[in-house]
Amino acid sequence: MIMVEAAFRIRPTNAPELYAFLLRLAPVSGKKRSRIALARKMLCILWHMAKTKTPYDKSKIIVPFHIDPSKGIEPVVIGENSAPQETN
Repeated sequence: MIMVEAAFRIRPTNAPELYAFLLRLAPVSGKKRSRIALARKMLCILWHMAKTKTPYDKSKIIVPFHIDPSKGIEPVVIGENSAPQETN
């Protein structure tokens, strides 16, 4: 239950990689189920951190979106430059 409460506190400003996971699931499974899925993902991350005794590394989480608070959600272009491309 604590992990579900923690999942409700995830925002684009404090954990954009986890928030992108939430946004990807919400249209398919609904807001409540996507929060539960996020809580399970966070629990799996914590379990692996405890098992391997390593700190949290957000670069290991696969994010299909780039979240910019001013522009919204943009798909990530995978290639030479993994940063989001500027569009005019």
